[in-house]
Amino acid sequence: MDTIKSWASKTIKYLTNQTQNHIDMEQKEVDDVLQVVEMLTQTGRYEQSRVLCPIPLDIVINILEFANYTASITGENAQSFREVNANHNYLSIKAPTGTSPITGEPFKITKIAFEVSSHDQGWSDVREHHGTYNGSYTYGEISLLRNNEEVGNRTRCYTNLTATSSWQLHKKDFFMDSDFIKSIQPGDEIAVFLRSEYPGWCNFTNFASIKLFYI
Repeated sequence: MDTIKSWASKTIKYLTNQTQNHIDMEQKEVDDVLQVVEMLTQTGRYEQSRVLCPIPLDIVINILEFANYTASITGENAQSFREVNANHNYLSIKAPTGTSPITGEPFKITKIAFEVSSHDQGWSDVREHHGTYNGSYTYGEISLLRNNEEVGNRTRCYTNLTATSSWQLHKKDFFMDSDFIKSIQPGDEIAVFLRSEYPGWCNFTNFASIKLFYI
């Protein structure tokens, strides 16, 4: 599997270097991905200085997914936030709607990457929990909103270290085979909720991002 992913990444990197605008591998539009699809389906793959036969579209799509070379949209929030008993929708983005010009089907989400910079109030009465995740009551959850109402169960995406006032950058990725991504419908909102429970527990947050990859 790792060999396939490596070959797919090298193939995509070579092809993007052949384009006139040298596509940014971090931020890609649908048209950027479509350009590579056309190169693969029309001229084939590049290997050892030879251009081989064109590749069927379904295999090209697998290559793009293995290489994580798909279109992406990013939402960010850098506003300072602090709250006790928090249940706050800090950031959300909408899943793409419409038909993919690549597959001819509704857009398919292949990966969602979350980042949150956060910490708690910096103290607690249970000293043995300090600096660990035990007894921590400030955290974040992922939720789906459909027609402004939550659907399904929330999924925890991070937990702050207990009684630790230094900023922590939490990262959580979901891939296309996860139940979370499978449950997303076109136009759904993917939201990060900031949580804190019980008196004295305060969630401090100064940044979050959601990056959604789709094809």
